[in-house]
Amino acid sequence: MERTKYPPKDTVIILRSLFDTFLKEDTPSSLISLYGFYLYLAEDKSEITVSINDIAEKLQWGKDRVRKTHQRLIEIGILSEVKVSNECKPNCTDVVMTLRILRILHRHSIKNKKHQKIKNISTSFLLTFPIDWQEDESFQDALEGFVRHRKQKRLPLTPRSCKLTRDKLLPHGVAIATAALNSSQEHGWTGVFPEAEKEQQAKKNTRPPIYDDGIKYVWDNEIGRYKHPISGQIYIP
Repeated sequence: MERTKYPPKDTVIILRSLFDTFLKEDTPSSLISLYGFYLYLAEDKSEITVSINDIAEKLQWGKDRVRKTHQRLIEIGILSEVKVSNECKPNCTDVVMTLRILRILHRHSIKNKKHQKIKNISTSFLLTFPIDWQEDESFQDALEGFVRHRKQKRLPLTPRSCKLTRDKLLPHGVAIATAALNSSQEHGWTGVFPEAEKEQQAKKNTRPPIYDDGIKYVWDNEIGRYKHPISGQIYIP
């Protein structure tokens, strides 16, 4: 007997944790309706092209409501505009948009049963990062692992600690952030140290040769480079 794929192709799924995010907003019903409509249009794709007029007509909304709700979905971090253009007559007020919808959360969360048990904080935390970070599976795995790691240490993440962790990771890019999250789990740390991870990677990428006199370069934390311990000459790869 052939197993039915989950979810069925004609099913639109919105995670409970995402519902929780919407319910904290001033207009949850509008956000749920518009996001669900975008998922309906997208089917199994991550990008769609739609116009303000089409949305207003299909949902029987005013255009201002469409624009405000659409903008709030972008601010929350589950929608991004790939392209926006006016493809009708010069005096036309319609706007045609190519949108990228955050679908990776749905696919990631139903991959197997263990992902259905992820605490709401994992998804809510992920939604605070830029959309390209949200769609990075390595970052998703690292962030989810870090949330579980903190719980195992009996120091579960709070909204404030989530914000502090996010603020530490954002300036360093998704690759360094992912490595820092994984390092914390590997070493049993409850904090994240992206600066140290960046320094380690810099050392790996710029490790110098040994001088002819047999004296090795040493790492200078102040300048972030190797230099000769006697002459002070900086090694530039």
